[in-house]
Amino acid sequence: SQAGATYVFVICPNLGGDMNCDCTIDELDVEPFVLALIDPAGYATAYPGCNILSGDMQPNGNVDGGDVQGFVDLLIP
Repeated sequence: SQAGATYVFVICPNLGGDMNCDCTIDELDVEPFVLALIDPAGYATAYPGCNILSGDMQPNGNVDGGDVQGFVDLLIP
């Protein structure tokens, strides 16, 4: 820790579909969503502060192919 350093922590609500934890749902969430679908362990490594269940659009307690349409619906106005 540096003397005089200022740290800012941004806390946003658990937004369904916000797969990269930047507090928005947009095209930047597509790649992390696909990673969560095909490699949950890889998603956890790449996005350690994020909750994989943000991609659970059904919700049924896991991220799977049944969540794809709900995720797409969030991206298309």
